[in-house]
Amino acid sequence: MEIIILGLLIIQKNTIYELRKIIKTKFGSMCSNSTGSIQATIKKLLENGMVVFIEYVENSINKKVYMITDEGKKYFLDNVSKPMFNKEKNIELAKFFFMGFVTPDKRIDLIDSYISQLKANKKYFNQILNSAPDKESATASYMNYLKENGLIKNFEKMLSSKSVLCSVQDIATFQYASLDLIIAKVDFEIRWFTDFRKKLTKI
Repeated sequence: MEIIILGLLIIQKNTIYELRKIIKTKFGSMCSNSTGSIQATIKKLLENGMVVFIEYVENSINKKVYMITDEGKKYFLDNVSKPMFNKEKNIELAKFFFMGFVTPDKRIDLIDSYISQLKANKKYFNQILNSAPDKESATASYMNYLKENGLIKNFEKMLSSKSVLCSVQDIATFQYASLDLIIAKVDFEIRWFTDFRKKLTKI
């Protein structure tokens, strides 16, 4: 979760409430979106000097807006520059592994239930994809945000030779591709479990 929060804070400053909303919407398949988990991660990042916050009062409510530090940017970039590892772990698949212990009359229902959940997830992620602006519009909108908040220079510090515009376009490319990947994985599971269900009914 550290990398997700730092990445979001590189893009823009956020309150814990805003972070939770983004994580719940866009990263629910990757990590917990509980307030407790986010607060614990923020606390650790604060202790390590990777984030700071400013506090203000709005409508008689105290609010803290968190921002990433240079140390946080370095830690983030060091980590995202390393190769990915396949660390997907779904403890729920243990139920499938041991489903042979379940009485035959219940197995189809259990698999049908899982397929229904997968289809609901696919619908949810497609709604996110369909409601998102196209990459060009998203890039233009974020460039305006950087300019209006005087963050262009801060953003340039993280770049090598590319322009800020090219870097923002690259960021958008990988973010949209990540959503495509999630949908493709869900599609694969739907097809796989549907085919397995057909085989199971023939046994």
